Amino acid sequence: MRRLLLVLMLAHAVWPLAPVNAQGLDAEHVTDVVKVDGIIDRTVRDLIHARLEDTPDGGMLLLQINSPGTLGIDALALADTLANATVPVVVWVGPPGSRVQGSAVLLLQSATIAVTSPGSGIGPGTPTDLGRGDDPAGEAIAARAGELAEEHGRDPEAVGALFEPGADALPPQPSIDAGVVELAAPSVPVLLNEIDGLEVEAGGRTVELVTEGDPDVFGLRFSELGPIARVLHAVSSPSASYVLLVLGLWALVFELVQPGFGLAGVAGALFAALAVYSLTVLPADWLGLGLILGGAGLYTADVKLRRLGPLSVLGTAAFAFGSFRLYGDVAPTIDVAPWVIWAFVAGSLAFFGFALTAAIRAREQAVVQRQSGLVGLVGEAVGDLAPEGQVVVKGAMWQGRSLSGPIPGGTRIRVRHVEGLVLEVSAEE
Repeated sequence: MRRLLLVLMLAHAVWPLAPVNAQGLDAEHVTDVVKVDGIIDRTVRDLIHARLEDTPDGGMLLLQINSPGTLGIDALALADTLANATVPVVVWVGPPGSRVQGSAVLLLQSATIAVTSPGSGIGPGTPTDLGRGDDPAGEAIAARAGELAEEHGRDPEAVGALFEPGADALPPQPSIDAGVVELAAPSVPVLLNEIDGLEVEAGGRTVELVTEGDPDVFGLRFSELGPIARVLHAVSSPSASYVLLVLGLWALVFELVQPGFGLAGVAGALFAALAVYSLTVLPADWLGLGLILGGAGLYTADVKLRRLGPLSVLGTAAFAFGSFRLYGDVAPTIDVAPWVIWAFVAGSLAFFGFALTAAIRAREQAVVQRQSGLVGLVGEAVGDLAPEGQVVVKGAMWQGRSLSGPIPGGTRIRVRHVEGLVLEVSAEE
């Protein structure tokens, strides 16, 4: 599983982006449009950094943001990167109906030009850290947001008010009137038309924005997360992490109680690797994780005993308590829906206590019936039976037990009796 996780991380590193639409990339002025939808985590941060590095000197970076904030990254560092970029950075709260909250408000204020859209909202700025209930970086982020707003000619007091307890989201026109953003635009084309020809400061120089023109003058490029990065971004949510963890445990336990290693084991390893990655991103409660793993272990023990007994009852209690604790005690914004937890607790009880146990019993009964037909047949000892070892009967390998003392390997044997899954044999004279 560790190797699989390393493969996923390496694939993400070498294939982080997937341009989905591009035109006029040989033009003198290229605008990179990056869509940021949802929590801003490592994969989104890496996408922003990569596109910022690839944007040519005469170009511009346009971030289309609809986000509740950051998770597992340094929001202050990302904001400073955008604020100190050598090219103009425009942050658009879009499409219409979008919203920026928490530390995403800080990123909005780091922009050269801050833009909203009809029906969208800005704020509140708390909690700034989606992964912590105590919000340790809140004051620093709020202060930096005010500084960036003042640097770009916006109202630092209005921005600071967004980070106060009980603050409400600002609709488009009030956010413009309050000096939180410069303007509103319903779409990217309208936005580009509005800012074309404006002179702004970027990288210590005055830059005239060229956001319209023929392909020799202006180019437009849309970028999004690549396939691997999109998967890693999708699993970096509490619900996805929990579901992958449970499905991975189901599949791996199924492989443990079955002979050989098949498709379920491969799927279980993949699910478990993705769950491990998400656990490194999300602030999970390790006691809750331990209870989930312990509950799965108790289930497995009862499956080995071919029963639904006291261990399954204890396993269900541990599994349920651990599931609610895994993310429930971390922060209000990081949680799994209770109905999802109850569905998987019931599913685990049905899977381990009934389905898997019944399947193993049926398989063993079929094996026993097949073995019963071997009584009286002649085979050969593969190795020494002293008193147990491997025997071959009718071309199949079985576990054998000698009834007539040690039997050397290569000796012909005859099946005398079947005890469970073991053939009791004697040397054939």
